[in-house]
Amino acid sequence: MKSNFVKPVFILCLFAFSILNAKAQYTETFESQTPFASSFNSNGQSFTLTNNFTVYSSRGGYGYQHSNRFIDNSNGVGTNQINAIKTANGSQFTTKNLWLYLSTDGGNNPSGDGSVIITGKLGGVVKFTITKTSGFNTSFVQNNGFTYLDFSTEGGVDNSNVSIDEIDFQLQGNFNYISIDNFTWAPQIVLPLNLLSYNASAQQNGTVKLNWQTAYENNTSNFVIEKSIDGKNFTQIGSTIAAGNSNVKQDYTFIDNTPFKGTNYYRLNEADKDGSLKQLGIKVVVISKFSTVALFPNPVSTGSFTLNSQLQANTENHFLITDISGKIFQKGIITSEHQPINVSQLATGNYMIKLSSGQVIKWIKN
Repeated sequence: MKSNFVKPVFILCLFAFSILNAKAQYTETFESQTPFASSFNSNGQSFTLTNNFTVYSSRGGYGYQHSNRFIDNSNGVGTNQINAIKTANGSQFTTKNLWLYLSTDGGNNPSGDGSVIITGKLGGVVKFTITKTSGFNTSFVQNNGFTYLDFSTEGGVDNSNVSIDEIDFQLQGNFNYISIDNFTWAPQIVLPLNLLSYNASAQQNGTVKLNWQTAYENNTSNFVIEKSIDGKNFTQIGSTIAAGNSNVKQDYTFIDNTPFKGTNYYRLNEADKDGSLKQLGIKVVVISKFSTVALFPNPVSTGSFTLNSQLQANTENHFLITDISGKIFQKGIITSEHQPINVSQLATGNYMIKLSSGQVIKWIKN
């Protein structure tokens, strides 16, 4: 009769163009996986189980923390066999740690009479090998017979940041049964660039200026700028040549000389040298629909903006600042054709300024 098994934890690191620390990881407990299947899906990533590995299922609570499902080789118990977990589409990951149950009697009792060779591979090429010959848990009292392996220290070498797409487990000596549970992983993501910033703002001359910065680039071809009046249907209005490959900060600028009157949506895209296009973000700039009035800058990223108007400066010209529902937050008198208005007390959001002449300008505070 099988005993309770503790689940192995595989933690996979998140990468970018240069190796970065893991930003997201997922623990697969197998409790929702299909019983006796030779594959599983975790957080959208498909994994394949090779040789005799399958998802074991029971109602006896045999897994780690008395769970009912885990990976094991009960489909074909035997010595000197190799079983593996690999991504179905070749996506890469790194391993951090795992829990392992090993037995010489088909899983009935934990044992230390043997060894296990754990091999990480990428595209069939060996990237690391760990041979564990001692330190196995041989009692159910602690962790239900499971042994913890830390890939940052096991074997005296840190393999926790090695990128692989397959991890093999080879039984040695008298071991004929292996079980793995709690597979914790994080996907590796290779990005073509690191975007530091992206901004768009209206200029006093009626144009819109877009500027962005990258920290590094990998095989970038060019940046494509698109514009939309409704935020849904975009049209390309220009492009800028990218650095290609760079490990230093790069600054880019694009000027739209003919923005729409009203709301403008600017979408920035990056094109790889292989032709693929990646969206980097959308910025909104509002241009006054009234030729006699302008608000600068818009969006407002500081504590104030300037209201430029051709209205005669007198006490009869008033303004109201409201949100889109009409709630009044601020009011005042226009006393200058280039009047600064302090809005530092307002929270980030969408606002309108309404003039006593009937003119209305939508604006945004970042």
